[in-house]
Amino acid sequence: MVCKHRWIQGFKPRWSFGFGTQPHGVQVELSSTRGASAKALSSKWWILILMICCRVGEASHPGPSEGDGSSWSVGLCNPSGIHSKVSQINQLEGDVWFVCETHLSQYGVSRFRKGLVASRSEFKHFVHGAPCVSRSSSQVGGYSGVGVLSRIPLRALPHSFCEESFATARIQVVGFVACGVWIQAGVLYGYPDSQQFLERTFQTDCLLQELVDRIAIQGQGPRLICGDFNHGQSDLRNCERLRQLGFCEAQSFALHRWGIPIQTTSRGKSTIDQIWLSAELQQLLQSVEIRDSDWADHSSLVCHFTSHPDQLSTFHWRMPQAVSWPTQWNCWPQIDWTQDPSFAYASFWFQVESACESQVGLLPASAKGRGQTLDSRQGFRQTPPCKIAREGDFQPRFHGPSLQHLQWVKQLRRCQSLRRLLASSSTNELHRLRLAEVWSAVRLAKGFPGGFCAWWAEQFPAHEFAKNGFPLGVPSLQQAVSLVVDLKRRVEAFEAQLIQGRIHSAKSRRKNNLQLLFQDCAKEQPSKVDSLVQSVEVGVDRVDHSDCSVVLQKPVTLSHELPLVIGGKSREVLACCEDQVWLSDVTSIQPGDVARQDNVSFSDQAILSNFETVWEARWNKISHLSQAHWLSVNDFIRQRLSPIQWDFPQWDIETLCAAVKGKKRASATGPDGVSRGDLLALPSGACQEIVRLFAALEDSECPWPMQLVTGFVTSLNKEKGNGGVDSYRPVTIYPLLYRI
Repeated sequence: MVCKHRWIQGFKPRWSFGFGTQPHGVQVELSSTRGASAKALSSKWWILILMICCRVGEASHPGPSEGDGSSWSVGLCNPSGIHSKVSQINQLEGDVWFVCETHLSQYGVSRFRKGLVASRSEFKHFVHGAPCVSRSSSQVGGYSGVGVLSRIPLRALPHSFCEESFATARIQVVGFVACGVWIQAGVLYGYPDSQQFLERTFQTDCLLQELVDRIAIQGQGPRLICGDFNHGQSDLRNCERLRQLGFCEAQSFALHRWGIPIQTTSRGKSTIDQIWLSAELQQLLQSVEIRDSDWADHSSLVCHFTSHPDQLSTFHWRMPQAVSWPTQWNCWPQIDWTQDPSFAYASFWFQVESACESQVGLLPASAKGRGQTLDSRQGFRQTPPCKIAREGDFQPRFHGPSLQHLQWVKQLRRCQSLRRLLASSSTNELHRLRLAEVWSAVRLAKGFPGGFCAWWAEQFPAHEFAKNGFPLGVPSLQQAVSLVVDLKRRVEAFEAQLIQGRIHSAKSRRKNNLQLLFQDCAKEQPSKVDSLVQSVEVGVDRVDHSDCSVVLQKPVTLSHELPLVIGGKSREVLACCEDQVWLSDVTSIQPGDVARQDNVSFSDQAILSNFETVWEARWNKISHLSQAHWLSVNDFIRQRLSPIQWDFPQWDIETLCAAVKGKKRASATGPDGVSRGDLLALPSGACQEIVRLFAALEDSECPWPMQLVTGFVTSLNKEKGNGGVDSYRPVTIYPLLYRI
């Protein structure tokens, strides 16, 4: 093994060394540039010293320690200023800490970062909001400021906050990567109860609204909003808005799930330090901790999470997007329904979509695939957030999840970087190499159909590059400027389309269909199931202190894996039977108290498993009957019931089209991805094939295609029961052709 060192340019070493193996041991060779002969050394001490000095690979450059790689934590604290508390900050345990009331001015932020570096802190990343206004007597900032400290990768995220709101130094948005998952977060320091701040509740609610719009509305995936709000949950209107968006405060979640009572983190009675978690983070939450010894005035609130990939994975069923079908066209699919109906149904729609492409051009991949999906796919999809712009770079105004928007913004910033490099007067070799690398990245960028060069020629046919082609070499500064101007205009138009898309769509739909106006005022529909909270409540009959048990008033089914809440206190269940429970502690329990146990299911897998366990027994309750039983039933029907003559009219194209038009415009699309508009746009040749399918089904010449007998099961809340499976009513949505 030869150890190679990277030397400073211009310095030539006089000797090098390497390890060589010999039959009787290890020999160390020293070679001189002048050709001096090598000397053999057999001392074990020399070998040990050289092996210690020559560190290779990961041992020479160890990466950050992340524990077992599957758990991480987020903390919230208010240290009442951190400009002189670097040593206390370094003692905090956890991966990410959101800090309120930092008192850091512009000078204080720079000094604090230097303090972290000088103390070799494990917090390698620090993002601060707007700097606080300095006090008149010192460089210390005013009584505000928010910041985020992290041991894991962290960066500030772009936003569109009102300039006055961000200048208050009370809000900031960041993104960090925990166990390979992007988490978007916002932090807020609310206005305290002081005569200095007029209408402090209204001002705090306005700041919280900025965070809700940026994180909860525009964000996607695991998200959180936290901070010292200086207000309770009931004081701020946007806290209720967070609940409606599926967020839950960490201590409230711990109360409902584990029975842990809510604790105050400051001297007041209200819970002003809050961490609001999205539905994805609620699935990962393992525990909530209150630390009283970190700071003098405020307790720290810490949430511990786990990040197993299966917990964030969801089931995806591919559904094609709408297609603008031709008005006058025809196609004649060649289908044999008697061999394999499922394959034939998929082939039918493939031929229809291919015929459409021959008329209107290539369809996007997202608009094709009707009748092709037979099963759902499980996985976790996430689009990383866009980076905040450097000075002079394009700053996005759209902050939602869009992979195409992210790729276009990256491409625009590459072009802007190319423009800056071309405008530079540097002539060294590294500068020319950087120019070539950036231009190559521009030409080979992803996210453009057919490649960036082909896309550009199609979108800007009058441009020089569209007429003459993209040059292999680096373009001129004037060409780069025109490239930036045109691409920036197109990205801004795409952003405006994304921002206004839902608004224009809603207005146009209500303009063309006045029924939607009445639907907006109609009674709220039953909510779909996104969690199961099955509760068991029973009274305490008597308490047996000798064996630390509680006798219940009636037999119930309890789990020994979940805590039991009695008298507002969570108690560990050691063992249980139908009417008696052995607990870790029975103090303060009195006869007549109510014992409660909640079994919460948040993940898709857990919810589906609960529904399958209950519904399978009901749907298959007659599956145990033998064939002989049904033969006797058939004999009874033949003997006792007179036959009824059924006269079905033959299916034809006119009957099929009339049946499709009879469906409502808002009829739900089934799992095959075929909508009412798709069926109405079919030409006569394709309709004739569907008529042949119906005729074959009625004559029992073939079974139903699998795509037409597969349905979506939607569970609607009946607002009755104990919150378990029986509280929801299943509604199955089959494809339109099956419903006809």
